[in-house]
Amino acid sequence: SNSMAHIRTILFQLLMRYTPDLGGVVLTFSNIKLPPNQRHGMLISDEPHITVNVMATAQVFSPATGMELVGRATKVASTHVSLLVYGIFNATINAADMGADYRFDEAASEWVDTRGGGGAVKVGAEVKLVVNSTYHAEGLLAVDGRLREVLPPMDGDEDLDGPGLSLDDLPPMGADGLAHPVHDPDTNRHAPPSPTILSEAALRKVESDLPHGF
Repeated sequence: SNSMAHIRTILFQLLMRYTPDLGGVVLTFSNIKLPPNQRHGMLISDEPHITVNVMATAQVFSPATGMELVGRATKVASTHVSLLVYGIFNATINAADMGADYRFDEAASEWVDTRGGGGAVKVGAEVKLVVNSTYHAEGLLAVDGRLREVLPPMDGDEDLDGPGLSLDDLPPMGADGLAHPVHDPDTNRHAPPSPTILSEAALRKVESDLPHGF
């Protein structure tokens, strides 16, 4: 119906954005429907729109303190290392969280292991980090972490982002500037492809009534 089409349009605007009510970045929506006991929308107080409760299953990327994530270094400085986690999310490791065994080499612009056994943290290096904290602003999620280890270089043209999502996997942008997900008729899902391989520990499903206002 036109009502459900409008509801889907509103929900899809939440994809790949941090949603406080769901506690993370929404990767997928599926099983979108109205509650069985609701046949009509509601007018609340003097609000100009009709409020409808919506039931859906959302898959949410919600990294918590202590979880391990994988990221690729995009900027390396003496003060911090900037990373792209799974090709999508921004993360930072501050100098104090690089560990006692690493020091910054000004000439090479990289963090080197003083023990000589680990790899260098340089632009393009893939590292494992432990989440210290997360923060969000204007729908974007960022991670502060500490270095766990530098992962071995990959062979050939293997993707440095690993098997996770890349920017090419994101929903295409429409003329309205919003992300429009691809609908898979076989699974009835609206989402970027293969979100489940991002990080199993950091993914969770939310199956409940979504907030009022849809």
